[in-house]
Amino acid sequence: MKFTKEFHELKNNKYSTDDIRNFNFSCLKDYEQNYNEIYNEYEEQIISSKKKKK
Repeated sequence: MKFTKEFHELKNNKYSTDDIRNFNFSCLKDYEQNYNEIYNEYEEQIISSKKKKK
């Protein structure tokens, strides 16, 4: 929700397309970082549970 509100603020306040583009890239970067953190956490859990089953 945070990013949605911020995007609407950018759009409604007539910021430049460069500002909007930079905002979009920052959102993607945050998304990628969160995705990798979650992936790594669950990957470790899966590997450890497979080791326990053996």
